[in-house]
Amino acid sequence: MTNEHTERRESLFNVTPARRRVYAVAFTLFSLMGYAVVIWHHISDGACAVATGCMPAAANPSASATAESYMIGFAIAHAAALGMSLVSAEVTGGIMVLADYLRVKLVVPLRESLRAEGRVEGRVEGRVEGRAEANSIWREWNRRRREAEARGETFDEPEPGDDDE
Repeated sequence: MTNEHTERRESLFNVTPARRRVYAVAFTLFSLMGYAVVIWHHISDGACAVATGCMPAAANPSASATAESYMIGFAIAHAAALGMSLVSAEVTGGIMVLADYLRVKLVVPLRESLRAEGRVEGRVEGRVEGRAEANSIWREWNRRRREAEARGETFDEPEPGDDDE
């Protein structure tokens, strides 16, 4: 029996569709820079060797040796461009993974603890304010009751809290 929820596997070096344009541009730029370095190195090495007398002008390396040297340089530049552009394209994903990890492990628990702390403080403040309001209502009721008794009148106002409101 096959598993209906098969795991989709991807290569470790897979560039996601969202980052393909970044990868292509970075790969092209890094490749061109690498090729320029290889060409510059070969031109400057030849000119340096002839100018310093290390290599006589007539003793130029063979065309096949020069072509092989260029191809090896280009291959190394190409491989370096591949790796550097892959890193460039995936660095944003790595930053997002790290940011999500930090959010889950640090920010969310901190936010929840601050909310819980705020709820506790709010309850304490609410109780204090509620008691003060209730005491004020009872004092006013008691003041009116005493004034009525002092005048000899009947006081038939219900006690606070007896309301069915």
